[in-house]
Amino acid sequence: MHCELLDSINRACQAKVSYGFSLPEQEVAPTGLPQLDAVIGGGVPRGRIIEIFGAEGSGKTALALHLAQQLPGPALYVDADGGLSPYILNGQDLYLLNVGTLEDTLDACTAAAQTGAFGAIVIDSVCALPTNEEMRDTINSEYWPELGRRQAKVLSKALPILAGVLHYTGCTLILVNQLRNKAPCLYGHPDHPTGGRAIAYYSSLRLETHGYETRGVCLCGRILHCSGPVKAKVHRTAPCGGGPVLREKEKYMKNHP
Repeated sequence: MHCELLDSINRACQAKVSYGFSLPEQEVAPTGLPQLDAVIGGGVPRGRIIEIFGAEGSGKTALALHLAQQLPGPALYVDADGGLSPYILNGQDLYLLNVGTLEDTLDACTAAAQTGAFGAIVIDSVCALPTNEEMRDTINSEYWPELGRRQAKVLSKALPILAGVLHYTGCTLILVNQLRNKAPCLYGHPDHPTGGRAIAYYSSLRLETHGYETRGVCLCGRILHCSGPVKAKVHRTAPCGGGPVLREKEKYMKNHP
């Protein structure tokens, strides 16, 4: 009965429907960091969206470059902050992209992912990319309460399309995000990542860096060593919804301060 039902759905939708344990396993790429691999379930999930956020100087760029070079294939790097050293660009499999606005960047990343030529795409960072509306405003325009809302609207429209393309081609999108202060904030933590809930919703893996030890060692355009405390906030591709992985993370953070 199930076989007949699946065959009818496949003929109607022209797609392959899996049943039960016939679902394909999530492909992961080991990061080369044994402690981080133990926390995130063996490596970085391919064809997914990954968010790396933290305070300034916490090693987000070093970690993003390290993860990008561990993924198979060349990497496309969007240097929105303009702080990437030319010494790092001497690597063979790293391409630099400079786009003006957030909309143009997401369109370019979607087109690059559709080609299937890149194994990873890094946007560093999301909050440094202005929207088209912000480019039309003057410096005296009092629109600062709308900064996060405008970026969130653009991301909520573009990320669903981009997520489908990434899943089909196997390309991994790494979003480097900054922390902003909520004003006013009476309860809870005042710092939160840029982009609202859109990035957190579509990210399969969210990593928070803490900057008092996170550093990367670069030689000939490649990150040889990256160390520091990293906290896995969300991991949707982990076994059992990420519960055991998060408990292992808490254990690791306690044993390795």
